[in-house]
Amino acid sequence: MSGTGSRSSGNSREGGSPGEPKVTPQETELALLLVEDKLGDTVARVARAVTSKGQATLQDVVSGSTLPAETVKHGLIILIKHNFVRSYQCTSSQHAANPRSRSRQQQQKRSSHFIYVADPNYMLSLLKFPKWMFRIRTISNAAECSLQALIEHGRLNKHDTLVTTLDLLSRGAGEEAEIEDLDEYFATLVKERYVERVPSVLLPPPWHQVLDTSVKRGHKGLKEEMDDINEKQAKAETEYSRMKENRFVIEREEVRTPGKRKRKAGPVIKEEDGGGEAKRPRGVHSTPDRCDSPFSPEELDANQTMWRVNAQEFNERFREDYCLERVDLGLCKEEDSATLRGVLLAYRRSRHVKENNVEALELDDICDAMERDAMEQDEKRGGAKKGKKKKHREKLRAEVRLSLVALRKLHGLDVELIWPIMDKNSGLETGTYYFNMAGLWRALQLTEAECLIERKFGHISRRIFSLLRRNKYLDLDKIKDKAMLKMKTARGCIYDLFKAGYVHCYEVPRDTTNTPSRTFYLWHVDSDLLLHRCRADLYGTMRMIQQKYLDTINNGKRELDLVESFMTNKNSEDKGKKEQAARDMELIKKEPEILHKIQRLKEVDQYIQDTMMDFDEVASVFTV
Repeated sequence: MSGTGSRSSGNSREGGSPGEPKVTPQETELALLLVEDKLGDTVARVARAVTSKGQATLQDVVSGSTLPAETVKHGLIILIKHNFVRSYQCTSSQHAANPRSRSRQQQQKRSSHFIYVADPNYMLSLLKFPKWMFRIRTISNAAECSLQALIEHGRLNKHDTLVTTLDLLSRGAGEEAEIEDLDEYFATLVKERYVERVPSVLLPPPWHQVLDTSVKRGHKGLKEEMDDINEKQAKAETEYSRMKENRFVIEREEVRTPGKRKRKAGPVIKEEDGGGEAKRPRGVHSTPDRCDSPFSPEELDANQTMWRVNAQEFNERFREDYCLERVDLGLCKEEDSATLRGVLLAYRRSRHVKENNVEALELDDICDAMERDAMEQDEKRGGAKKGKKKKHREKLRAEVRLSLVALRKLHGLDVELIWPIMDKNSGLETGTYYFNMAGLWRALQLTEAECLIERKFGHISRRIFSLLRRNKYLDLDKIKDKAMLKMKTARGCIYDLFKAGYVHCYEVPRDTTNTPSRTFYLWHVDSDLLLHRCRADLYGTMRMIQQKYLDTINNGKRELDLVESFMTNKNSEDKGKKEQAARDMELIKKEPEILHKIQRLKEVDQYIQDTMMDFDEVASVFTV
């Protein structure tokens, strides 16, 4: 996806992308609170230490968390398993102190260490998991249980995923099935890209794909440094290209039988394809030091394919569904709405089929998407009408071509939406159109920001903001005249927006004194800074709500532990546990306010969860 209007969340892009907006401090704090609520205080301390360091080694995490090294390793395993932290293996060359004393092969010695990078975006996905499961429910109950298994455990191999799915189906829906019957639903999740392979923990850092230009010319050892840099870059590009190729590929896995080992039915999976690394003899050139990894050598070298939830696909579909909803609400003219829906659905299909240039859409692909969408809409309304015939293909192509001309620039968005790609030699249309999804999404983000400004500051402030959004910059006099406001009103509104961070200012001094009376102030809207401020405000509010929720739960910890102890021990066959349950019941009867407090905590929990999901729905517009 190109353009500045997109940001993938979570495990979407291994290592992040330079084009992605920075995570705000409010998002980071909320993410750590969510991790604390899910995994406990000790693991949250490890996560906070990794987050504060950016790129942390094991020693950095131990010193930052003030926890024992063994505890930190266990915490890192839990965080990596739940995809909240990514692990990379860095390889560096060490040169001998005296180059003349040894040969070239003996001078160079390789060492490796692991670094850990936190992923606050995926931590925030904890708020989105219920909505993701609701989406998958439309496929089947088995697919929903498979996704639930991956959400609960973070990452699993295919066999364990299907076994956990069987258990969830039997306990929840009461359905009986065989593992072989669930293969089809798991394959559907992978085909639709809801589930992806887990990258290897032995991958080099993604920034090794970029050539390091910081090496100074003419310094000693330049050739050795450049050779090392070029080797790192080549290795990183090879590893990441292999990861992308196998990201949505299901291998024929080994059939496990208790007490009996069977050979795989299909081709043997290569070790690098399964997330490991090819074994090399230890020598002068290969001395990997894995003592700073929380994983055991057996786990690092395991020839096993793990799977996890693909947050990028859910976020991409959220964007596309949001655009489809806006189309239904009147984003374009009614006669062009079917065509725009077809363009959005063809773009979704293009993402799955193409690796590059996904914005280039064929006219036939748009027509096919429109026909499929019309059939689905008829089924939702109660079945297709009898006697209704499909339009002739050429007639449909002509109508779509005219509609695409009308959709090139939508009224009120000030963005060029879609245009034909012309042949360089003949100057004629090629039948392929470029769909500016990034521009459309940025325009819708700014429109949502206008709605937030109107709710927070009023309709006059929205009028001024809309004026600045559609002009490069304006001074206060022009704002007053174009918005038809008094100077006092315009000045008050613009200052309120400036203090809140929604509009920005250029200072143009008339002379070198830089005094306010000798300075022009030109007001404008920086869309990147604006969206950053919107995210900061929304996630700051959500952080305060989550903190209040955790404080309320901690205040009722005694009552919650008492009820949990009673529920655990009441059906136990152990005599001591039954007596403990009886004592807990007597205590609850003696203090009726306990039940009242438990009931209130349940109501608060439900209210807070609904509130956080509503806030997350709005915040997702500015984050994905």
